[in-house]
This record gives sequence, structure tokens and C-alpha cells, in this order.
Amino acid sequence: MLIDANTSFGLSATDDTDYTLPRLLAVLDQHSVDLALTYSRRGRDYDFLTGNDETIAVCRANPRLWPVATIDPRRLIGCRDEVTRCAEAGCVAFRFFPDVQGWPIVFRPFLDLCEMIAEVGLPIILPAGGPGQQTLIGERVAPYGANILIVGAGYWCNGETAAVMAHCPNVFAECHLVDTPGTLETMGQHASFEQLVFGSNSPEVAFEPAYLMGVHADFTPRQREAFFAGNVLRFLGREAAP
Repeated sequence: MLIDANTSFGLSATDDTDYTLPRLLAVLDQHSVDLALTYSRRGRDYDFLTGNDETIAVCRANPRLWPVATIDPRRLIGCRDEVTRCAEAGCVAFRFFPDVQGWPIVFRPFLDLCEMIAEVGLPIILPAGGPGQQTLIGERVAPYGANILIVGAGYWCNGETAAVMAHCPNVFAECHLVDTPGTLETMGQHASFEQLVFGSNSPEVAFEPAYLMGVHADFTPRQREAFFAGNVLRFLGREAAP
């Protein structure tokens, strides 16, 4: 089974790249992806309420897409209600974009939401950010107890990623920017191979680089299977895919 933990669809606020739903589905078809976590870019760039409506509707119409809700904590009013609404609507995780929206990890409205999300039993997806951001995630967000997926860690911060995972068993790393040979193996040895998750960031970037890094990594068959499917199910708190 192949599960992509990092996809999106919708219009872009910044460029004319084809991020449309048909483009995403074409990428998934081309690479025989069984399941994909996805969110509407509308929710990230414009309005998270209508963005979440779009995500939920698209995923209901396409069962291999699993809905990820987005919330901008700067709004404050209505954010807690949106956690409840999206959880009841079947969203499998909540994703935040401090790097795009311009707020810090140490931001009280965000931390309050993290506490609530942990209470409803859903995981959180966050960007790696600059030096120190993953450390803050480990120190300030992980203690609430929710599983956390850090996306976009690359060669400039893989050491911090591995160190945070080693300290926080509920922190996972999505690996679409881990593009240096041997890095996946090193991160798994320093922390745990069960914390490494495949994601492509399609259709924003090409699918193949992240996929081929996992294919050619020096994994055991069990580790490879976990990287491409089992670990994201663990992150989501699921024993198996439906």
C-alpha cells in the first residue's frame, strides 16, 4: 500500500501552477497511490471555513482522499467551534501554516487549539520552519499528547528533526525534502524508523524524488512498508486503512 501524507489542491494565491483537483488526482493515478491526506489551499491562503467545507466535500466524493482541516489561529473567534465541526465531519488531522500566515509557534491562540485537538484525539501537522522551530514544537506542542507530523524538513535541519523525534515519540517527520542519500537511514537510526512518513507535497512539487528516496533507501522490507504506509496510519492513530 502507498499512502501520501502531504497533498493539496485548489487555486494558488501566489502563482499560476496547476494545483487543481484534477491535477492532484492525475498524479495519484500515475503513481498508483492508494490513499492521500489532502487539504484545500483556499483554507490556507484565504478563509479556512470555506476551505474546510471544500476539503470535506472533495474527500467525500473521492474516498481515497482523506480530509485534513486547516485553521488560522489569528482569527481566534470560532476556531474552537471549527475544531469540533471538522472532527465531527471526519477530518483526520489539523494542519497549521505559521510560516505562510506569519505567526509564531509560541502563540497562545494556537497552543490553546493544540490542547483541544489533543483532547478530541486527532493529530497535528506543522512545518519544520527555521532553526529552533522544531525544538519549540517538541517542547511546547508535543506535551499536549497529540501526534505531530513535521513537514518540509530538509538537509538544513534534518539534525534537529532527528533530535526532536528522539526526545518525542509522538513526533513524526514527513520526508519529501529529505533528498540526500543516506539521510533517511540516519534519521531512523537516531530516532525510530517508525517515525518516518512518506509525503510528496503533490502537486506543488514533483512526486518522484521523495518516492524514489524511499524506494532506494537501505531499509528492510518491513521498514520500507512502514515508511510508505504503516507509519502514517500510526500517526493517524489507525491500525489499518479501511
